[in-house]
Amino acid sequence: MAGAFTLKNFAEQCQPDKFYRLDIIRGVSFEKAYDPTMPFQSVIVNFSCYSSEYQSLDKIRSIPAKDIFKSCYIDKTANLAIDVDVTNLIFLKPGTVWINGASMWESTELTNVCINQSEASMVSSYSESKLGTKMPFLYGRKNVQFLKFPNSKVKDKTITVLIPSTEIIRYYFSGSTYFTRELFNGALKSFNNSGEANRLFFKYEFDEADESVYIWLKRNCFDSDAFMIARGLADEVAMNAMSYIYASLVHAKTNFKTKDGDIIPEVCPRTSLPFSGATNLEVLGQWLPRKDGETEFTEYMVRTIEDCDHPLPFKKIRIESVDSYQSSGEVNEDEDPKPSKPRRKRDEDSEPRPPNYTEGERPTDGIAPEELKFMMQRFSHLEDVLVEKVEKVSEKEKQRHYQQEKESNSDDGSTLPGDYRKDNDLQPWNNRAIDSEPIPISERLVTVSNAVATVLEKETGWFAEALPVNCVDDTLPFGLYSFERPTGKNARYDWNMVGERNRRTLFLAISNQSGQTVYLLEIEGKGGVSFSLFLFRADQYEGLDYFGGARSLMFEIADSSGSKIKDGILEDFVVTSMKHTESDNDSFVDRLHRAIDGVFKDDEDA
Repeated sequence: MAGAFTLKNFAEQCQPDKFYRLDIIRGVSFEKAYDPTMPFQSVIVNFSCYSSEYQSLDKIRSIPAKDIFKSCYIDKTANLAIDVDVTNLIFLKPGTVWINGASMWESTELTNVCINQSEASMVSSYSESKLGTKMPFLYGRKNVQFLKFPNSKVKDKTITVLIPSTEIIRYYFSGSTYFTRELFNGALKSFNNSGEANRLFFKYEFDEADESVYIWLKRNCFDSDAFMIARGLADEVAMNAMSYIYASLVHAKTNFKTKDGDIIPEVCPRTSLPFSGATNLEVLGQWLPRKDGETEFTEYMVRTIEDCDHPLPFKKIRIESVDSYQSSGEVNEDEDPKPSKPRRKRDEDSEPRPPNYTEGERPTDGIAPEELKFMMQRFSHLEDVLVEKVEKVSEKEKQRHYQQEKESNSDDGSTLPGDYRKDNDLQPWNNRAIDSEPIPISERLVTVSNAVATVLEKETGWFAEALPVNCVDDTLPFGLYSFERPTGKNARYDWNMVGERNRRTLFLAISNQSGQTVYLLEIEGKGGVSFSLFLFRADQYEGLDYFGGARSLMFEIADSSGSKIKDGILEDFVVTSMKHTESDNDSFVDRLHRAIDGVFKDDEDA
């Protein structure tokens, strides 16, 4: 683990060595002393302590994903509402398990929901509760804001989906600690058509025809922040969603008072999705209790967004930052570089020159692999975006702008007592939730392996061999192959990984007494994406040794990131694909048996 983030005031208030669940980011606190340069300093986060029966990480892991937010697992007398520095928003993922102020574990079992932004409306927990919707874990203030999406889909069932606005902000808009602070405190209000923004960047260009963005970041911004900023620059809908956060807080602070005329203690910010139209989300959440008179669950509350398949509004991004000049040795060593990377040392007698990069080690000259990988884990469509570091402005212009910025810089430390950044000198991409157990092998691979074993018991003249020979593990009943990273792939490539381990596949050569062979291929999915089971005859395999031919095929699949397998990689083969469906009258084992036998018979007729 690269680093561990500790939430200091939570560590001070929670019960020692007790497991807690982060339930929801409730809203922004208005109770801190007013600072005109940073009026919105902290968010309020609800935590629940697990009951004594579930004070074990193994017991917590055993909770089904659909039940992870149920109240039956917690001690209802041990709720905590904690003020947290707003810059730490990205660390505050609902559903994560915490102990002694640190995040320890999170579930990887996700639900797919399909929603449509064009049908969304903003509602509050208070207004919904009056309509009969029961909102759990909102102890304290009752005015949490939600985006409500009617006519949504979960497993082809039409329902209503509710997403807290704070979770939309955490997933779509929170970036580095600096960017998140500026997001909540008005940096985006100065964006305009001339491209001026006095706190985040000097210049930007958006080529709509080429779908490319150029952005020259200010010194405090991380290169990864460019993706957040570019989304707003390239799409007015995204910009409105981002700027609405600050505007809604200012409006509430100005207009809302308590009955005694005091400023209300907290407000939940408002926002919207940063795009139009429909999208699919991979989420953690819960079904809300049925309303009176209803026989089915009709409302689903999203707690955590893990992935969104809506594309980004650009295909190419060119980033200019302090690192652009550090890589060529041109930055004045007396100036303070932005904090995304330590200053590089060089020999005093050597000429300034770009550093050497190992092929495949770094995707660009200025973005650390873990930083970019973190962003790609959140936004999978970054895989389709070309990222470049550039030096576009002149040396004279660069020095003039940086000097002006340096003279106007203010203290960028933490905003709460007990400096968070002093104790946590890391960004989100340096932090990993601890999980002492590896991600288990996909249940699909286990199902297929057991089904083939059952088929072989019925067909005594059939036998199977796991491929590539001498390259599989000792998994029973057949060995599994671990995909390798193809030569030449850079650090942006991680298709071959599932969490911290290699992606597995079941590749079998199933032969009969007549000397015919059928190849079976089942590839492990991840992130909600799964593959069909492929059966194929491989006449072209004749004469190829199993090791060379089979391993070459595995390399080809990995090189294409598992895309176009049937119509591309296996286009010269006679391929049958099948799904994992079954019914009471037709089991998966029977379907697989018929499919294999059918390929054998097709071979006889060929």
